[in-house]
Amino acid sequence: MLSAGDLGLDPTGIEESLNLVLDMVSKWNAVLLLDEADVFLEARSSNDLERNKMVSIFLRVLVSSRFLPHLNLEGPPQG
Repeated sequence: MLSAGDLGLDPTGIEESLNLVLDMVSKWNAVLLLDEADVFLEARSSNDLERNKMVSIFLRVLVSSRFLPHLNLEGPPQG
């Protein structure tokens, strides 16, 4: 299991970390559970370009890989 926060905060770090993890998943023939993945799946905003970069890189790397990871989402706040 990997938390979305473990991938880092900057777009370049996220891309490198995700590629490294996907390489390990491939070598070990494992299943990737990515916890708190909703941070990468929220709607993009014109006010937060850095976050938009992170989302774009995350989606690009996943689409270019041959894996379908299990994404664990937190869901909307209850209350």
